[in-house]
Amino acid sequence: MKRTNEIMMLKNEHEVNDGDLKATLVAQVLGTRLLKPDPGLEIEYVDILEITFNGVPINGYENWKKFRDFHKEMGINYDVLLDERFEEAFGERSAFKSKVLEDIADIFMGYFHPEDEK
Repeated sequence: MKRTNEIMMLKNEHEVNDGDLKATLVAQVLGTRLLKPDPGLEIEYVDILEITFNGVPINGYENWKKFRDFHKEMGINYDVLLDERFEEAFGERSAFKSKVLEDIADIFMGYFHPEDEK
């Protein structure tokens, strides 16, 4: 039997505190190694949790949508704000991305191929 690829999935949460809005952004991290020594890495924005505005919880997608749309009509776009915070936390230039890439490479080498370290 021959192994042809390795995949590791991680979930990471990042808390955002931007003025009156607080939320937890959820990222899905997919580390892969396909017949080559260096792993690939994909990070996707998959969810937003625990949203509060001025300390008041905004529960459920429908309530978030109403809140978001109401503010968008007044020129405040929380989608753009949260996308920017996600990019700062998980984007190409983020410390998270370079650190998790190093960690995944170490895990692939140490866990999947302990004989390669000899």
